[in-house]
Amino acid sequence: MGKEKKMSRAKSGLTKVVKLTDNCTKPRNAKISRITPHCIAGKMTAEAALTFFKNSTNSSANYVIGHGGKIGLSVRETDRAWTTSSGKNDNKAITVEISNSAGAPNWPMSEEAVDAFVALTVDICEYYGFKKVVYYEKPMTIAIGEEATEKWITSLDVPKDALLVTLHRWYKNKACPGKWFVKRLPEVVSRINKEIKSTKKEEKPATEKAQSSETKVIVTVSALNVRKGPGVDYPITKVLKNDKEVRTIVDKKKGLASRSSKNMIEWGELKSGAGWIAMKHTKKV
Repeated sequence: MGKEKKMSRAKSGLTKVVKLTDNCTKPRNAKISRITPHCIAGKMTAEAALTFFKNSTNSSANYVIGHGGKIGLSVRETDRAWTTSSGKNDNKAITVEISNSAGAPNWPMSEEAVDAFVALTVDICEYYGFKKVVYYEKPMTIAIGEEATEKWITSLDVPKDALLVTLHRWYKNKACPGKWFVKRLPEVVSRINKEIKSTKKEEKPATEKAQSSETKVIVTVSALNVRKGPGVDYPITKVLKNDKEVRTIVDKKKGLASRSSKNMIEWGELKSGAGWIAMKHTKKV
């Protein structure tokens, strides 16, 4: 059994910018059990996407993700955004509009934007107690539209502890979220589930804990990313800004130094459980 699902919160801690729109229904009338990724159909920053929905009269999304990977909030998680041409879906889903890096016919997205979607989905799963994300390819024989799509979803054996991925194209004759992202979805879902599993730490025996060596360090840079695992291929959980605290490292592992190279550096796990930091940006005390 997974942990009990929590009540809806206003926003994820990964949110970097907020500009709320009135284009929503308050509150949503169903528990969150889905996530629906969309494509913005254009290359936008998070700020530009938020402004678009602020000024729109008939559309919105809970979150936007800009081309560079910044996450913005347009509609609180407690409320239903107007995103998927379906009230039944949008009341159950957290909807995410993701910037494209180019246009038709494939509507690709930047890796930074995809990484942000992965991190946001993992955060949503952790908060609401979902153990995994599931995605089912809708058969071509099932008609487009709310009635047919919801009937098909009801026929699926979706695990109760899973967050279901749904798509705009199921409800309306649109390309959204685009051929590029749909092709990547199995890989994206696999990454999300890998990250969810990596956050569940195995308890060490008391004797092993007692024998483990701890290192006290301080941060030597003005802003240091804390990641879910040892390497830049893991999502960022928080940023230590102008941090002056003495931090305790309980484990060290080698991990990727950057996405552009395969160089490995030493990463340290924070005793607080917040995640991992690059040891090259710290010094012992």
